[in-house]
Amino acid sequence: MKTVTQLKGSKPYDPETCSFMIQCAVHRDGTNSPFTILSEISLCNLHTTIAEKLKLFPDCIILWYWLDSDKQKDGATSIQTSDELDLFKA
Repeated sequence: MKTVTQLKGSKPYDPETCSFMIQCAVHRDGTNSPFTILSEISLCNLHTTIAEKLKLFPDCIILWYWLDSDKQKDGATSIQTSDELDLFKA
């Protein structure tokens, strides 16, 4: 069952179609470089964005992420396919 929330006088909010900003950071040489991405970003554009931050070629990038809620002992989660990116954005 799909739930759609609507405030009075506004368009319905549908999490499957509404874009949002995702706070991110790349870590290199002991420092974090924060940036934001739009939830609609493609895997190719995400590779390019991160490669530019790291000053590397996009094909050299392997994407992994940790969420703030992940336990310290847990390993990172991979983003190597569009399906994995969709899971990250969900």
